[in-house]
Amino acid sequence: MNLAILTGSENAVPTPNGETRDDPAILTARFLEALSEFALRVPSQVDLAILFHQDTGGPSSSSEPILVVGHLPASDGSSLPSRKHPVEIQGQFLGTAIIVSQPPPAAVALLGEFLVDQAIRTAEWKQVEEDLLQDLCESHERLGALDETQVRPFSDTASHLKVIVERAAAITAGLQAILWAEVENQLVAKVHPPELALTPRDPKRGLLGAALNSHQPVVCKSHRVVASSRDAEEIEFAAAQAVLVVPVQTARGQRVVLAFWHDQEVIPFGTAVIKHAQALAHQAAMILENDRLFSESIEAARESERFNQQLDIGSRIQQTLLISATPKNFPGLSIGALALPSQKVDGDFIEYIPQTSACLDLIIGDVMGKGIPAALTGAATKSEFHRALGQLMALDNSRLPRPADVVNAAHRRIVDQLIELDSYITLSYARIDLTRRLLTLVDCGHTGIIHRSASNGSIRVLKGDNVPFGFSPREVYNEVTVELEKGDLLVFFSDGLTEARHPIQGLYGQERFQEWIAHHANLEPNDLVKAIEREIRGYSGENLQDDLTCVAIRILEWVDGEGRDTPAPFRVASWDEVGGDRTSGERIPNSRALVHHFESVSPDDPPPLPRPNSLNQLAAALGGVPDTPPPAWAASPPTVSYEATLPSHYHQLKKVRQLVRDAGAAVHALAGSGSSWDPFRLHEVEIAVNEATTNIIRHAYREATDRHFRIRVDAQPDQVVVRLTDAGDGFQPETVPMPALDGHQIGGMGLYIMRSYLDDLHYERSPEGLNTVVLTRRAMTLPPNDHEF
Repeated sequence: MNLAILTGSENAVPTPNGETRDDPAILTARFLEALSEFALRVPSQVDLAILFHQDTGGPSSSSEPILVVGHLPASDGSSLPSRKHPVEIQGQFLGTAIIVSQPPPAAVALLGEFLVDQAIRTAEWKQVEEDLLQDLCESHERLGALDETQVRPFSDTASHLKVIVERAAAITAGLQAILWAEVENQLVAKVHPPELALTPRDPKRGLLGAALNSHQPVVCKSHRVVASSRDAEEIEFAAAQAVLVVPVQTARGQRVVLAFWHDQEVIPFGTAVIKHAQALAHQAAMILENDRLFSESIEAARESERFNQQLDIGSRIQQTLLISATPKNFPGLSIGALALPSQKVDGDFIEYIPQTSACLDLIIGDVMGKGIPAALTGAATKSEFHRALGQLMALDNSRLPRPADVVNAAHRRIVDQLIELDSYITLSYARIDLTRRLLTLVDCGHTGIIHRSASNGSIRVLKGDNVPFGFSPREVYNEVTVELEKGDLLVFFSDGLTEARHPIQGLYGQERFQEWIAHHANLEPNDLVKAIEREIRGYSGENLQDDLTCVAIRILEWVDGEGRDTPAPFRVASWDEVGGDRTSGERIPNSRALVHHFESVSPDDPPPLPRPNSLNQLAAALGGVPDTPPPAWAASPPTVSYEATLPSHYHQLKKVRQLVRDAGAAVHALAGSGSSWDPFRLHEVEIAVNEATTNIIRHAYREATDRHFRIRVDAQPDQVVVRLTDAGDGFQPETVPMPALDGHQIGGMGLYIMRSYLDDLHYERSPEGLNTVVLTRRAMTLPPNDHEF
């Protein structure tokens, strides 16, 4: 075989001494060495010549090859057919291999190309092996330098950072370094030469900003590049001949910059120097981040201590304001109480109001929610009860106000605020009269009272049918009266007791609690409430899911009253007594407030009221005005419409309520001075629309905030019609059961509220998957219609 290898210089195999690892001379030498080894394996009968024209980057790169190895018919081989093959290793173009063969069969030329390709790959692999070996050596040196900074003891963070910067400056002779850290969106020099007066800098400007924004090291290899790239504030680079800026950012966001510069002409920063600098910058960033986290943990601990102190104060305030002291020696009664918050502060409250030495009022309530807001609401509610009681007693000091009057007066004072806060309160107001031997109860959607009879041992739950505080401004609360016997036991409790949850058996439940009371009713009230606590904790575990409030009262003896008289209780007339049928669908709002009878009914009392067909007829039966003819606009009423498309978010409920209020103002304007609209009816529309919108957000869209719904409110002189449209999940109203109004049920009240406050409620789902609910409320001059649900 005749083999020719041509290079562009006499130094065919340059040495790596004094050169960098990616120097073209080294790569060329590795290529020629590999090509020579492969050429020795080619059979001698194959007439093949390979020439190499080296790219020197200068004038000689365009000259002809000057070295020939092998035999060619022509002096330079230019007259023979040849193929040119570029030689490129690790992204660097080294020159061109020229393959010459005689005669020129295709197989021989392909063999030459194969040899060149194999030589290129071999040279690349050898270079990679050399790089890895050198990286391992340098990594070992870097780890040794880092270990030296870690094993040395340091009194503070500044000393540690100073040693790191000293190690960084010692990477090469004459190198200077500064450590910068980002603090409150400014770069602050943590370690720097003392002769430099450095101020905080903008992290987006200059060479430091370029490195931070690109997340890559920035290298300037000449003074000209440095001068054109640096910011005016970067005074440390004023005379620099070379600059290296290494940025680092930790997973928690701590950003650090390690800046190097050299004031004399040096070899540009190589890969080894950059990697060493990155390792030191990472260590500095971790030290700064750990120092910041430690400081934050100390501050958080202090803040937590302050918060716990405030909670302790709030808990003591709650025990003073929300949980009144249990009367220890009230005549004729034995009382035991338990109040355990699920948090340090909660919204359960108890209030004892001794009216006379033989009459005790008890209020036990539960505010929706937890924590300080619920506690404040509970304290305010207690205050309103005392204020209402005081005002009623000032009007008639000769007798005690009825419990129902006290509750209604307190409710009127706070209902608007509760509705505005989207909150409600369940409570029981009970009066124990030991002279009349009666218990009078006003139940506001609470859990009721367990009454255990001493005579026969029977257990029953006493409760009313009113809704909680905050549902409707027009709710009128009524009383339930029960005769008492000596030895009777009364147990007041919150839903935290019956809703205690076992991980397997589920809720504790009221039936289980009644059975438990039946078996432990002989315990004294103080012992009974302690046993209740043990029972609930044993069932659900030590951690309470809800506030646990309980009061047990036993009737010991009767007491002759003194002071003010207590009035005879009254009861609310039934629907039969006013000629109505509750199951017929005829809706007579607040008839309980209009019609009531005392227990002592005289034979001279008028006969029962006829069944009214409208509220005007009911008013006429009670001595009011007769029915009036319809207004002139009834045939073609004017309409004012309000429309909006809103995102499905609870924050939009305020906008929805405002649309209804605007429509209410329009109704009054359209109806004119003769408007029969009651403001409370419009307020009930607002509550119903609020519930319907909440159902769309919570159930139809499953609280997804990227969906939308549409609302349209049509205001007419005689009615308000609201249409809500959404594209969420469908709804089957006929499957929704009637909720239990005993304080146990927290959810599932929305449809009940809407049915109670509207004249028409219609729902349909289109084939396209759109849900539409239409809510209609009419003026009082029109008879109410049956619901469509």
